[in-house]
Amino acid sequence: MVAGKDQGIVFNVVFFVVLISSLVQGLSLGPLARALRLTTVKRAEPSHIVELHSLKESDVELLEFHIQQDSQGAYKRIADLGLGDQGLISAIIRQDRLVLPKGRTVLEPGDIVYVMVPCDQIQGVKKHLG
Repeated sequence: MVAGKDQGIVFNVVFFVVLISSLVQGLSLGPLARALRLTTVKRAEPSHIVELHSLKESDVELLEFHIQQDSQGAYKRIADLGLGDQGLISAIIRQDRLVLPKGRTVLEPGDIVYVMVPCDQIQGVKKHLG
């Protein structure tokens, strides 16, 4: 510690330098990270989770798709997706509610779609929903 009549001034100067430095760094770090594209969008955890457990080896997988504004499947009816025999939409989670998928159901941005897909058809389904 600095002793003497100026010790209060030294403390105040150091305190304010540290305070200003912290504020500048704290306020500029977020925008700088976004400008450098170092951030990612954190997806909200769904309130429902759909899993497939098989006791034997299978050639079918359950895939999860997050429908975005620019997804191929956004704003389309399930019947109009053209999945055919490539996959079966087994569940849709929309705004924390489980929706029973039907042919007339329209996929919306923000939907989480679970699709049962034969392993050899995965790329085709990704093309329709990705």
